[in-house]
Amino acid sequence: MASKTDLDDAIKELSKKIEGNVNTINGVLSHRLTSVTLVPSVYVDGIPSIVFSSANYTPMVLNASTHVLEPVKGATAVIVSNESTEAKFRLNPATVTKNDIKWDKIAFANDRAQARSTSDTPVKATASDISEGILTVKATKAVSTSLKGDKDFWIVALRVPLSIKDKDGNEDPTYTTDDAVVYS
Repeated sequence: MASKTDLDDAIKELSKKIEGNVNTINGVLSHRLTSVTLVPSVYVDGIPSIVFSSANYTPMVLNASTHVLEPVKGATAVIVSNESTEAKFRLNPATVTKNDIKWDKIAFANDRAQARSTSDTPVKATASDISEGILTVKATKAVSTSLKGDKDFWIVALRVPLSIKDKDGNEDPTYTTDDAVVYS
């Protein structure tokens, strides 16, 4: 026969398990965002990336004597870009709706090269849709130059602010994704 202490310990252990399951169910039912992850459609050198289609053009002239195209003297390169693209992010739980997020406050944080994304961004974010747990964000270039450097590159992380207090009661909680490389 089990002692009173053994029964009390068993009840405490069972209570912990039940509480954990109740918290999980509560999170799903409450639509409270717990994580955001990029759903990459492109990998550049094995790194999840957001890519802007672009071309670098330098005006050329045909050399009459050699019949070879040569850059026009003093001409600067022109970058032609689509200026916007879409990026998709998986929301957890998948039951999160537009009402659960501060829709107009979604933004990219970024940095140049190897650091965590923090400074002013060359890419602006505009949320456009949530469907089946996937948040679609329109990414728009905010600079007219190429986003790819010779030895460095831009990285961005999406910041998604919640419409409600987080589980610890903090005002204006924000979830930030892992970094993604941005190319154009």
